[in-house]
Amino acid sequence: MKNPLSRKWYLLSSIVIGVFLLSNSGNPPDGNTGAPFDGICSNCHGGGSFQGNVTIDGIPSMIDPNTTYPVTVTIDVTSGSPSRAGFQLVAVNQSNQNVGNLSSVNGETGTSFSGGREYIDQRGAKTISGNTVSWDIEWRSPNGPNGTTVNFYFAGNMVNNNNSSSGDAVINSVFSGTIVGGGDPLIASISSKTNVSCFGEADGTATANATGGNPPYTYEWSNGSTDNPVTGLSAGNYIVTVTDNASSTATASTNITQPTLLTSIAQVTKHVTCPGGRDGSVMVNAFGGTPPYTFVYSSGSSNNLSAGMYGYTVSDSKNCQSSGNFEILQPENYTIEELQFKNPFCPNDSSGAIQVLVSGATPPYKYKWSSGETTANILNKPVGSYTITITDSKNCGTFKSYLLSSTDTIAPMLVGKNGTVYLNQAGIAVIQAKDYINILIDNCDSLPSLEINLDSLNCLNVGTRDYYLTAEDKFGNKSYDTIQITINDTIKPVINHWADTSFSYCNIMVPAFNANDACGILKFEQTGGPKAGEIFPIGLSVLTYRAEDANNNFTTAEVKVNISNPIQLSLDTSYFEKCYGDHASFTLSIKNTNHSRLLFIEQADTLQILSDTILTVVTDRPDSLKILILDTTNCQLKLDTGLVYPDSLFAIDSVIITDRIEIQAGSITMYPNNYDSIEIIDVQGNIVNKSGKDLDAGVYYVKVYFEGCIYIYGPYAIKLIIADDKSYINPVVIKPNPFTSVISISGFINGEKHDIELYNFQGNKILNYQSQDIGARLDFSEIASGPYYLLIKTGNSVQSFKIFKL
Repeated sequence: MKNPLSRKWYLLSSIVIGVFLLSNSGNPPDGNTGAPFDGICSNCHGGGSFQGNVTIDGIPSMIDPNTTYPVTVTIDVTSGSPSRAGFQLVAVNQSNQNVGNLSSVNGETGTSFSGGREYIDQRGAKTISGNTVSWDIEWRSPNGPNGTTVNFYFAGNMVNNNNSSSGDAVINSVFSGTIVGGGDPLIASISSKTNVSCFGEADGTATANATGGNPPYTYEWSNGSTDNPVTGLSAGNYIVTVTDNASSTATASTNITQPTLLTSIAQVTKHVTCPGGRDGSVMVNAFGGTPPYTFVYSSGSSNNLSAGMYGYTVSDSKNCQSSGNFEILQPENYTIEELQFKNPFCPNDSSGAIQVLVSGATPPYKYKWSSGETTANILNKPVGSYTITITDSKNCGTFKSYLLSSTDTIAPMLVGKNGTVYLNQAGIAVIQAKDYINILIDNCDSLPSLEINLDSLNCLNVGTRDYYLTAEDKFGNKSYDTIQITINDTIKPVINHWADTSFSYCNIMVPAFNANDACGILKFEQTGGPKAGEIFPIGLSVLTYRAEDANNNFTTAEVKVNISNPIQLSLDTSYFEKCYGDHASFTLSIKNTNHSRLLFIEQADTLQILSDTILTVVTDRPDSLKILILDTTNCQLKLDTGLVYPDSLFAIDSVIITDRIEIQAGSITMYPNNYDSIEIIDVQGNIVNKSGKDLDAGVYYVKVYFEGCIYIYGPYAIKLIIADDKSYINPVVIKPNPFTSVISISGFINGEKHDIELYNFQGNKILNYQSQDIGARLDFSEIASGPYYLLIKTGNSVQSFKIFKL
């Protein structure tokens, strides 16, 4: 319920105690409010003449439960002029226990706990202005219970700012209110518990339950624990005190019980019958604790036990345990002593004897030897193993084995002899010690063993050295002697090489032959012929070698290798093509005796030849035919030949007109080589005559027919002057041919006009070029690859060339 009063005084059914104090510190010490069990500020501060009042506003006399009240703490100065002031406040119920919750609303105040109470005070002294100073705080009332009295104790301290506690004035006050309404009263009970599982242990637990009051709750048990549930309890009565947030308390109690002490007794039901046996048994009985019981034995079982000390553990249903020990006994172990033990004098006689004395187990005893005797002793025995089996009155048995051996301590008599050994082809010699013995005798062993310290000899042992013989009889007696053995090496080195051989192919590399000798090669050299890594030349090569081992044995070897060129090439026929003679044909016969693939190379052309063949080569350079043939082994054969074309026509001797007035007085005198017929034609191609005489002044061409070819020479000018000029076909040179982009043409007469025309094989003109220079350089990079005709026209001739662009 809300109180209509504007001033409310907060705190749950408790007494709220407020102390206002101030010192020169920012956080004054707790417990100086003047509340019951608190001190007062005047214990430290005093001597001042200031007077005033300290009050709180905001908490009504009738306080609603679970309500937050804004509170203002005010100090009014009525006399004097203090400079600053401070306060402290606490709220308690009628039992002087803390009640409600104080809180700050800004940085001017702060809370702290001391002695179970919550205090609020200034955080730094506050300056007094107009004879008054105040602080704002909050207090939240508890849930109840109804009728709880809340007392607020508070104190103020007015100071003179002299940085000491003297000259200060302290004022105290108290305000009370009552909580109206609220929750149920605080009730405590025990909701569950766990009794101690084993006698004397502390594993019990208890859980308290709290209702009503003002949560949250705190718990305090009579054993001092503040846990809930509480654990680790031993048997006994326990009381829990529950305190709520309003400091109300309630109690409850419980009794923790424990079972009786678990005990056990072990009773051996059977001891071991025979020494070393496993037929003992035990029975363990358990009492107290919480049945049923489980039994665990250190032996793993209570039966089939051998002699010894054992432990056991009994566990009840709560895993409480009782442990103990028991002992299984057995008869005394057998003891067998030798009253007599005699080895035979030599391995081949029967002078051995054994006699035993038995104790332990349960007498009387029975005896049984592996040799058949049933007494405690045996006589006249040879070397060997003997076992006695002993049985007592309880049929418990044991056995013991003995070994009779020779007592010979005399070493064999050993005298060795020297010798000589020759190493075999592998450089080793195996010797036997018996081959170097003069005398070997032993008193008890007719055939002592014999060893030599080194029986496998090799090249490292060449020379005369000491060797050591050892003779040993059957009883480990040894004799020694030193002999000298001479080791000789007479085996010559072996040179690993080819047999004499012939090859019908080339590029055969001289191999790196080697030599070997069981005792090592001291020196190996080639004394003649091509060196290793070189290529055998065509023809016969003789390789010679010499090898010497470390023991001065040497040998020589000779290898003959004949290399024959398998390629055969012959020029059968050669001839020019007709007409201009710019091509010639060569017929070649090509063979390869080893039938491998051949590579035929002529200028820029290559051809693979897989078998013997006859090949016709057509070339536009008949005066220089260069051919290279290679096989797969790099054998090669070259051909360098050519043909000079016999010009089938003539030279022009002169062109004259004898009388400049006489018509048809001109003539062209010719000296032909070969022709079928001749015609003189004019510039229009009309036939003038066939003699070259009676010509008018003008321009003419000579047309020659020979074996189906037509040759045109000219033009020739018939002038009205006497001339003595010589006309001829000027040789023109074209390079390179074949070409990739640019060709050079040379051989023109300087100043003479010449036309250059390029035709494809379909007869179409592709290019026309005119010049009067000595030479020409033409770029054909834009035309396609293939064959073309190049026609060159000069003042007195026309020449045709076949060219090929790559």
